[in-house]
Amino acid sequence: MDVIRMPESERRDLLRAGDRDREQVAQQLRDGYAEGRLSTDELDTRLQKAYSATTYGELHTLTADLPQRPPTPAGETELLPENARAETAMGPPWMLDAVRAWFIVSFLSFGVWIVLGLDQGFEAVHPWWIWVAGGWGGTLMIVQSVRHRKERRRLADDSAPQLGGND
Repeated sequence: MDVIRMPESERRDLLRAGDRDREQVAQQLRDGYAEGRLSTDELDTRLQKAYSATTYGELHTLTADLPQRPPTPAGETELLPENARAETAMGPPWMLDAVRAWFIVSFLSFGVWIVLGLDQGFEAVHPWWIWVAGGWGGTLMIVQSVRHRKERRRLADDSAPQLGGND
């Protein structure tokens, strides 16, 4: 029995496209129009074909002459790093999560202290919540400071000219 081997790209072109895939192609076409690559009539024609397309191959032909790549099937999404959230001014995403947790715990501790103070009188209740908020907050500040220093040092090392290279 002869087995016919089909190239991966041809097999992919035969897969059925979904609504999300058609919408991605429609957006690529609109972007092409906005960039002046397609006329209004061409955009209308291609959009009609995009929304009636059933396979990736049909969608691919609509964007093949545009500088963007065709849609990725749902099962073939690009792999992102495990922690792909953007880094903020606060630092890496885990640091932002740690600050949020600190804020929530500090706020709840303060709330408990307020309730106890209202019940027993503020003179009788030591402000223990300061130790919770202050200790954890101080630790976060130290970690952030060390991270910031390491980042500055890394940037300085990256921008320093390399001597003795084999150019």
